[in-house]
Amino acid sequence: MNVKKLLSLSLGLFILGTAAVLLGTGTVGASPRLHSVAAAPPTPSIPVAVTNTPLSVSINGTPTVNANVGTPSVNILAHPM
Repeated sequence: MNVKKLLSLSLGLFILGTAAVLLGTGTVGASPRLHSVAAAPPTPSIPVAVTNTPLSVSINGTPTVNANVGTPSVNILAHPM
C-alpha cells in the first residue's frame, strides 16, 4: 500500500472516530428528550368591508349574437315490452 492511500485511510478513520466521540451522548438506545415549544397565538381576524361597484360598459353600434342550433337526435337502445 502506498503512502498516500495509507495517509488518507488513517485520516478518514481519525475523522470518523472523532465524530463518533463528539456525537456520543451516553444515552445509547435511549430516546432523546424533546423540549416542548409553545405554539404561537392565533392571528387576530381583521374586519374587511367589501363593496360591489358596478362598472359602466359602453357599446358602440348594435351588438350581434349568433347561435347555431343543430338538429337534435334521440337514440333508443331497447324497446320496452
